[in-house]
Amino acid sequence: MTRLTGLVAAALLLGSAASQAAPYTATGTGTSTAGDPIAASVSIDVSGSNLVIVLTDTSTTNTGYQPPDALLGIFFNMAPNLTLTPLSAALTSGSTVLGTIPAGNTLGDYWQYKFSSTGFTQTNSPFLSVPDKYGISATGIQLFGPGGNFGSNPTIPINGVDGAIVGTDYNDATANGGMTTSGHGPFEQDSITLTLSISSLPPGFDPSTAITDLSFIYGTAPDSLLTGSQCQNCVTQRDSTVPEPATLAMFAFGLLGLGGLLRLRKAAA
Repeated sequence: MTRLTGLVAAALLLGSAASQAAPYTATGTGTSTAGDPIAASVSIDVSGSNLVIVLTDTSTTNTGYQPPDALLGIFFNMAPNLTLTPLSAALTSGSTVLGTIPAGNTLGDYWQYKFSSTGFTQTNSPFLSVPDKYGISATGIQLFGPGGNFGSNPTIPINGVDGAIVGTDYNDATANGGMTTSGHGPFEQDSITLTLSISSLPPGFDPSTAITDLSFIYGTAPDSLLTGSQCQNCVTQRDSTVPEPATLAMFAFGLLGLGGLLRLRKAAA
């Protein structure tokens, strides 16, 4: 009986361990200050000792991009606070670069990471104030710089809409002059993957519950922040008492194992 109990416990513990951590995901939809539809999604996960962020512009109906329609970053909170160092920025599979990256530069030179224990507050009007401690951006907006780049040139300033993410609906021919690749860019069409190293990953760290209060940065003021009611899972986390699909699947696996063991025990009796 002790052996049977031990095997069942091991199966159930396996299911519990496999379901401890999950990616944080959020989506947002709204209207920019230019009156155009904007939409974005983000996934934040742990890979080894790195935090991997996939930021995507999911807009599909914008027929004339303007600067306030440019997806330029995210703010978020995390508990416990982790010490992060930007490592790299790369196109997500299936995405493309629009425009030209100058010789000697990389895509990561257009993106910066910053941690602020007191949150982010602009010094000039419109005095944007964000209580989040973590920020990743492709535009300065009086909040980022002079360092923290993801690329090989850590002190290149980030300005304007250069490096912005645009949706698959982006058309250079119909874009506003402030959003054309002839005067700006490069742009990432669809998605970018940003990787940061974690100095000390705490045991049991789960992005899906550790990350909160996420908002998407649009425009260079920034003109728009997708947050609150515009975002699914940006502020309110999933109820941790509701088992996720992986948890249910592994629990079912454990019960099946218990049933098999009981049948074997009965046959041997």
